[in-house]
Amino acid sequence: LVLEQFDDALVKILVLAALVSFALAMSEELEAIKESNHGKETDLLENLLSLMTLQSLKAFVEPGVIVLILLLNAIVGVWQESNAEKALEALQELNSAVCCCLRDGAWTSDLPARELV
Repeated sequence: LVLEQFDDALVKILVLAALVSFALAMSEELEAIKESNHGKETDLLENLLSLMTLQSLKAFVEPGVIVLILLLNAIVGVWQESNAEKALEALQELNSAVCCCLRDGAWTSDLPARELV
């Protein structure tokens, strides 16, 4: 049910936008790190630690908000779909499977509806 919520063209566009936004934020932050190091080589751990600053995290707000909206959309979609299925089951239970009809001059009250011609 959850994966079905992501099978919409607009949702796919938003996922792509989040990925592009994340990639741009990552490249901008890595470029800023290189500039702050004045071209010196640093190891991966130092680069990752410098990405954890508050200033650096601001660049990732936009892709984070897009992903959050997509997750909320999926949760609401699953919730609505399960409510609709429960309502459909309740309606099917209300639907009478038997009917009353006149057969051979007598009223029959328990004739299965699928046998009614």
